[in-house]
Amino acid sequence: MISTERVQLGGLAFELFLEARAIEKCIEALAFGINAHYGEEQVSLVVVLDGAGCFFQHLHPKLRFPWKSFPVRIKTYDGLHASQAARVNWLDELNDPLAPVLILEDIVETGKTLDALCQDLRSRGMNDLRIASLLWKPSCTTAPVVPDFVGKEIGPEFVVGFGMDYCGDGRTLASIYRLPNAGLEKSP
Repeated sequence: MISTERVQLGGLAFELFLEARAIEKCIEALAFGINAHYGEEQVSLVVVLDGAGCFFQHLHPKLRFPWKSFPVRIKTYDGLHASQAARVNWLDELNDPLAPVLILEDIVETGKTLDALCQDLRSRGMNDLRIASLLWKPSCTTAPVVPDFVGKEIGPEFVVGFGMDYCGDGRTLASIYRLPNAGLEKSP
């Protein structure tokens, strides 16, 4: 599949960052590590929507253990900036505290989303928590969370595509694009 070098979203020009094939290689490597970790154990997959939906669709056929998925919506972004509070909204009830939980996230930036989700899961009695993220911005992470499985570490650039959006646009792009020269400051 050939990707375009640039896309326009909401009046901003984004440049190609990761082509679809490179993303698929990241997902294959993630699946290998995740499969090795869980073996044949039954796992609850918590899919952070809307962003991780695309990641989940590409990852789950590669998983070799039994799993059940539980979608959750968490709102933490407004345009380019992270908001102060996260709102957790479960779409299907996760209620087996004995099953290990693997949280699937498209990108970990500040970690606030995952911190709120982990707190919610622990309050439900689930303590065997792991995180798989397609992308991780370690230089931007301020919350006490570190993904256990990472497809690719990136810098502070703002990215869209493959499930990630800018003001609702760009989620369906097969490749990932970044805002060039975006030394975007984190929201207070």
